[in-house]
Amino acid sequence: MTRPDLSRLSLEEKDTLILALLERVAALGAKLNQRPKTPNNLSLPLSHGQKANRPPRPR
Repeated sequence: MTRPDLSRLSLEEKDTLILALLERVAALGAKLNQRPKTPNNLSLPLSHGQKANRPPRPR
């Protein structure tokens, strides 16, 4: 998003911009509060999930 020259905007344009930004902040905040994606709540095969805690194998 490019930064508009706020001194050239009318009060109504500033209000519209502020409301749009508040909606975007709320949407991003809701996205942050979502559960993490795991094979249990996605249609991914189990091989893409987290592995059990095991000591590393010697190579």
